[in-house]
Amino acid sequence: MMEGERTAEKRYVINPKQKKLAQKLLSQEFDGDFERLCSEVGIGMTVLYKWLGEVPFRKYLENLVEKRTYGEISVVWKALIDQCIKGNVTAIKLYFELKGKYKNDTNVAALGLIQILDDIPAGEEHD
Repeated sequence: MMEGERTAEKRYVINPKQKKLAQKLLSQEFDGDFERLCSEVGIGMTVLYKWLGEVPFRKYLENLVEKRTYGEISVVWKALIDQCIKGNVTAIKLYFELKGKYKNDTNVAALGLIQILDDIPAGEEHD
């Protein structure tokens, strides 16, 4: 251990109003009105900004966001797959990118072949 290092950090406890604030900040009902949010929690705007400036409170918020994000993964995947089934090309591309099966390194010869195939009128036979 180097001289001057501390072995223990000051313990930071999230209080009930901070927990309430965090839950309301992350709720779907929050419309961005911080003054109303502060009023509902029972704090002033100065306290809100003070808490948002504290690293432990921000870490607490990040942890809540991470938990919620993790909890919604299946819903997001289902929505993406639904869009793929409907033929949404952008969704299909994103799906393959996320699965590591698509790379955006299309070569010019392939694009030319696709254009030629696209130019062939449907329903006509060619020798």
